Amino acid sequence: MNKIMRLRIMVSTVMVCVLSMIMIVFTNTHQQAKVHEMTTIQLTTEKQQETIAVRKVRKKVKKKKKKISLFSEKYKNLTVIKVGDETETQNSDNNVSDEIAEIYKQKSLSSEEAGVALDGCVVKVLSKDKNWTKIKSGKVEGYVESKYVVKGVKAKKVLLDTEHILAKMNKNNTMIKGDKSQESSNIGIAYARTTYPIVEISKDEKWIKIKRTETLSGWIPVSSMILKIEKEYAYTSEEYDEMVESEWKAEAGTYKLEKSKLPKSGEARELIEYASKFLGNRYVWGGISLTKGADCSGFVQSVFRHFGYCLNRTAAEQSRNGKSVSNNQLKPGDLLFYHTDRRQKNRISHVAIYIGYGKIIHAANRRAGIIISSMGNPCMARRILTGKSKQDKKEKTKIDKGSRKSKKHKNKENYKKQNEEETTKIIETTQSAETEKQQETTSIQSETTECKSIDDEN
Repeated sequence: MNKIMRLRIMVSTVMVCVLSMIMIVFTNTHQQAKVHEMTTIQLTTEKQQETIAVRKVRKKVKKKKKKISLFSEKYKNLTVIKVGDETETQNSDNNVSDEIAEIYKQKSLSSEEAGVALDGCVVKVLSKDKNWTKIKSGKVEGYVESKYVVKGVKAKKVLLDTEHILAKMNKNNTMIKGDKSQESSNIGIAYARTTYPIVEISKDEKWIKIKRTETLSGWIPVSSMILKIEKEYAYTSEEYDEMVESEWKAEAGTYKLEKSKLPKSGEARELIEYASKFLGNRYVWGGISLTKGADCSGFVQSVFRHFGYCLNRTAAEQSRNGKSVSNNQLKPGDLLFYHTDRRQKNRISHVAIYIGYGKIIHAANRRAGIIISSMGNPCMARRILTGKSKQDKKEKTKIDKGSRKSKKHKNKENYKKQNEEETTKIIETTQSAETEKQQETTSIQSETTECKSIDDEN
């Protein structure tokens, strides 16, 4: 009996031990599973955080790459002079055009001149208010009207328009493309180590359009060049006068109009004889009045306007009017253009009217005024005149008007009435023309002839 009891007790003890061991093993396994699960979750979280951090870093890197600009900070912060445009000039009620910006010693238009700034001149702003800005540029320090001073995107546009932004080519020749694409056709070569003016920059700043010659412009990749800005500064009054005079300084003597050498008749003769009425009148910076004073392009613009031609305002802009003519095919009435800017040798800065026999009539400078002189060495010529006299154009206009109006009226009575009205207009126009001949032109506003649009041609 005792043996049986002992055996049972032993079996129970063994079973308890076995169960205890099973419980211990199960508990340990469960705990290990939990620990493993927690470790896995922690590792996953850490990886996700690392991935997010890497993405943020990549985004920052990408953003930094996008911020890289073709223009360095020193170029971005440039302040330049922007003179008024042609539209402002034509709509103005006074006789002064904004071809240049005058710099004064005091905040007053009647103050003594300190110098003159051209389109694209770089300036340092010393102080500024609504109407006046004190600047320093080169040797000149003084006050200029605040409307002329621009910076940022506007300054960049002015520098492009005035060809102050240049591309210096790398060591190898580069093909010039017709469009901003490698697949575009080749239209020329940009030569190694040569500098060309930049006329346009693509929005992504990967391509630039360069001007190789007056007739050839095209696109090259930015990687093929180094961008440079050629800074031009304001001129003293003496420097500007000497610069404008340089092309004909060797023959400082002036000449009289030799009518015997002019064409016997026609538009060119009429125009030259009209321009000669103002010989001896003053040269005035920015002026467009033939009697009160004009600069070179103001003189040309006003003379041609009298004959019904609307030219652009500045010499550089007028060089795109009409059609190109070679120097060995010049005719009286053609426009001749000059590089008189010593610092910007490729910039067209003077214009004159060719009168034949190697002479020109022009507003030379403040010292000489409006004179006839030797033609010097023009860089280009443009033909504006159509060859018909002013009177011929008037008569043709009358005939054309009559023809158009007669076609619109089939009824004989209406046609008769229209003819009577047209006759009245012709008489009025003739009387107006006679009156105009007797009066001296004092400004653009006194001209009664309509402007003829001048299309730009190569």
